[in-house]
Amino acid sequence: MKKIQMITTIIAMMLALVSNVNAQIVHEATYGNIPGPSFFTIIHLGNSGDKYAWVSPSEPKEVILYNLDNSQWKVINLSAFPGCYVSINYISDNLFSTDGKVYTLITAYNVTNVPYATAIVDEYGQMIFFEPNFSPQESSNSPAIFNTSDGPKMRLLIGDASGEVRIYGLPGVFTDIPKIGEVQNTGSINSFPNPATGSVTIKYALPTGANSGQILLYNSIGQELKSYKVDRNFADLNLSTADFPAGNYFWQLCAGNFKTTKKMIVVK
Repeated sequence: MKKIQMITTIIAMMLALVSNVNAQIVHEATYGNIPGPSFFTIIHLGNSGDKYAWVSPSEPKEVILYNLDNSQWKVINLSAFPGCYVSINYISDNLFSTDGKVYTLITAYNVTNVPYATAIVDEYGQMIFFEPNFSPQESSNSPAIFNTSDGPKMRLLIGDASGEVRIYGLPGVFTDIPKIGEVQNTGSINSFPNPATGSVTIKYALPTGANSGQILLYNSIGQELKSYKVDRNFADLNLSTADFPAGNYFWQLCAGNFKTTKKMIVVK
């Protein structure tokens, strides 16, 4: 009997402790229809403070910004990009202009998820910048936007075999942390050597939470040529390119809602 009473007392103490902890953690709001972590995040605006950002994955394409009390603050209309997938890269109110409005840097993708344009859109849906065939491709040590002694710069890469890179000076200041999905492990895919002659190694990393995925190969006009199932047991594929005509190709890693694409050039 004493043993049962002791166990009962311990359980009561644990429940009291849990109740006390829960009292300090308050459920403030619920946002639905979010397909993945990169579609809902917290951004830090230099002039306007912290906001929640909800990115619509389908029509109508828009970005909805909420205050921390969950009231709606602004809606950025992206209807200028019908029939394509839109990725939000940066949101800022003091980087792309000095007029105090909120701007978003986006990448528009075609049906095969190959980037075809980069644009900067203000909070009223008006484009102030549009660069076809270029995209702000990034890596952990090579950001698309970076500070220099001459102010912030933006780096865009072309999507064809020329390998062209363009650098743009930005009018504002890069003091906020506006990058969407910055803390998310987005996964990666790369091919070596590039350009490839004879053979190529595809190195990949699945995003957090994904144990399997698929690697697809497209030619320059978006036709699917190859597909490979992948998992966490390996981190690369070794393939022959002997049967591939010289030209541009695109590797795409897919895992759930996550997709990322990198270009490969084959030379003979």
